[in-house]
Amino acid sequence: MVRAAAIAAYLATLLAVDTQVDLTGQLALGALTWIVLLAAARPLPAERRTQVAVVICAATVAELTGSILWGVYSYRLHNLPAFVPPAHGLVFMAGVSLSEALRRHARTLVLVAAAGASVWGVLGLTLLPRLDAAPRRSRCARRSAPAGLPVALARTRGLRRRLPGGRGA
Repeated sequence: MVRAAAIAAYLATLLAVDTQVDLTGQLALGALTWIVLLAAARPLPAERRTQVAVVICAATVAELTGSILWGVYSYRLHNLPAFVPPAHGLVFMAGVSLSEALRRHARTLVLVAAAGASVWGVLGLTLLPRLDAAPRRSRCARRSAPAGLPVALARTRGLRRRLPGGRGA
């Protein structure tokens, strides 16, 4: 619990400071965050440190794809801030710490998290204002995404039929 609270406090401070710095400051925040991550991961068993590394790699690929390649969202300086990859590792470590500390309340936590995520999702699609940098058309796309799911699945099935070894090939 203490580890999760310390990580949350660090990340909140990091994000607040990031709003006040330029690219050089952002690079310094990245270096500091890597140091914090390495220090926080040092006492962990090797298996958990490996999991942290995998989370960082997967999250970095997703961040690069979503923000830099596809342009679904962008950061303030239109880059991938150097602190983002290690911060994903810290978030993972905080989550693991919380899950271990609150294991006996697992069912209640899952229900609360699911309810909270559902309410947040519905509010985000309906009532909450748009505060991100995504183009205006993406609001429409977000609302119509469930309608596009059958089309995407049909295309996937059609592609599978055309590929060697696919059904109907």
